[in-house]
Amino acid sequence: RSSEQEPTASGVSRSARLTFEASWRDRIGLYTSTINGAQFTGDTRVLLADPLLAPLYFVSRDSSNVQGPFDQSTAVVRGIAGPFWAELANARLTVGTSADAPLAVSDTADYLPFVRLGLRTRSVRVQAIHAALSSRSRTDLDENGNEAFFDSPERFMAMHRRDVQPAGWSSAAFTEAVIYGRRGPELAYLNPLFPVEAAEHALWDRDNAFFTLETSVRPIRGVELYGTWLVDDLATATLGDASYGNKWAIQAGAQITVPRTG
Repeated sequence: RSSEQEPTASGVSRSARLTFEASWRDRIGLYTSTINGAQFTGDTRVLLADPLLAPLYFVSRDSSNVQGPFDQSTAVVRGIAGPFWAELANARLTVGTSADAPLAVSDTADYLPFVRLGLRTRSVRVQAIHAALSSRSRTDLDENGNEAFFDSPERFMAMHRRDVQPAGWSSAAFTEAVIYGRRGPELAYLNPLFPVEAAEHALWDRDNAFFTLETSVRPIRGVELYGTWLVDDLATATLGDASYGNKWAIQAGAQITVPRTG
């Protein structure tokens, strides 16, 4: 590792945002917002210091530090009918219990096109999500020096989530999801009643499934304790053997809200 520190990045850029939102009788709502910007001088790495701009494809895609424009659009249409609701969106997707970066899906990724179906009652909430994962593409030179376009296979994510809040001071959630690709949307994963792990086994174990168990406790007003256990792969026959087939992560934290005085 080099002991030299990287130079401080600086530059001048501008960005503009246009937003429109509307609703009809609290049953149908829509929201759209478009960011358009460009960097004029300096180092484009300065854009990576902005948490809203850093994940954007047109900001993070090129390591050669070429100045240029960047843009991104959010578009959400939501309909509600009693306890049921549906959403079609191209937006940042956040799923999980955390103060700012949940393990299941955090908003540090680029915008995703997705459809979400939901059922919500006073103590139970069920969600089914299907998203298209944006692929990283680039233009480069092949082994013969000719310009070539490299693109990743189309990939999708299917997710089912169930939240239960038995009391006002506690809640728990179970999320199951699968990442798959090299084919169109899979009907088995589109079924919100079909367990994801069972569907993945029925499709010959060719995809990557994972699940999370989450809990949140609010012992006193203004204090929330949360924890998440994420399991990417679980081979019960090799538990305790440091097998590559067992990968998991744990996240825990606390969020404290201080009431405003004066």
